[in-house]
Amino acid sequence: MKKRVNVGKGLFLLAVFCMVFLGTCMRPEAGSRMKKLKVGKTYTTKLTGNKKHKVKFTYTKNKEEYYDVASLNLYVDGKVVKRIRGGKFGWEVSLCRISSKRTLIFLRDVIENDCNECMKLLEYKEGQFMELEDLVVLTRNESYEQTDKLLSGWARGDLRKVGANKLVVRWMDTGAATGIFYVDIPYKISGDEVSRMGESYGLKATKWIKTKWTANRSFAAYTSAGGNKKSFSVRKGERVTGLKMTRKNGAFYFQIRNSKGKKGWFKDSNYTIGQYFKEAVFAG
Repeated sequence: MKKRVNVGKGLFLLAVFCMVFLGTCMRPEAGSRMKKLKVGKTYTTKLTGNKKHKVKFTYTKNKEEYYDVASLNLYVDGKVVKRIRGGKFGWEVSLCRISSKRTLIFLRDVIENDCNECMKLLEYKEGQFMELEDLVVLTRNESYEQTDKLLSGWARGDLRKVGANKLVVRWMDTGAATGIFYVDIPYKISGDEVSRMGESYGLKATKWIKTKWTANRSFAAYTSAGGNKKSFSVRKGERVTGLKMTRKNGAFYFQIRNSKGKKGWFKDSNYTIGQYFKEAVFAG
């Protein structure tokens, strides 16, 4: 007889996990190119070109029929230049200096469990903000039917670091076989174009989520993601190391390495089959 799953309890535990641990795992790296702003505080910075501007943001919470909405206000030199409606709990805003004469604004709204509906990149030109890209739209599927983007609709991320014409977002997502996993995804900024760099991404170990896994069932690993040439077999109880993830034909694939140093890819499980590893957190 199958054991009944308490879905409500599982969702509650997931919410608690996200609230307690996500902030630590997603904490941005220190760096002079990136500055996270405090609500209501004024900062002097270049935006586009050599001229310095005074930048500030606030948000106003409005009670609507079923939920709160936090409306963002972006000020430049004392004037509101941009308003965005969204964010149930608030907004996070960062300055991103991608070159000596170009500093972008990174916006992330905050909803339940540190989830987010948008991560916008704005550039200040001729007295107004132009949206270059929304990294959520670029990266995340927004429904179960959509599969062409890299990550699931459950994924949530935050700005990790900023470089020359580049920034990195640390995303958290979950696979049915692996449970929660973290990947750092770089984005290239070329003129007004923003694009995701690469096709596969290294799995990041954190204090709470490991990449050393113990198999709780036997399965095969293949030489390529979606390929049919077997690299090796994993036996129940065997220890492997998670290396990378990618998405192909709408499914996650994960690369692992066994104790002999051989590498191979396996397709993600589903929520009927369930997790492949004892260490998987909130897997299928």
